[in-house]
Amino acid sequence: MSSEGVEHGPAIASGEIVSKKAQVYSVRIPGESGFAWKWRSADGRKQSPGAFVYFFDCVQDAKKSGYVVDMVPVHGSTAPGNIDGQGAI
Repeated sequence: MSSEGVEHGPAIASGEIVSKKAQVYSVRIPGESGFAWKWRSADGRKQSPGAFVYFFDCVQDAKKSGYVVDMVPVHGSTAPGNIDGQGAI
């Protein structure tokens, strides 16, 4: 929810829902061994003004800009929650 208490959701045009989609991606932090998060619109026309330390903050910024971020489960050896390094949880 934004600071005004109104959540930015899909727009409605001609009776059908139109969602502006955004993609969240990680970027390396120069001079450090970590990474940060950024978002960009699916059409590539808009992007986050900067990088975010936390994924949640990045998603919230995209929402404040009127975009919807699809949340999909991740799989593989680097997925959060992976215990054995082989992609099995």
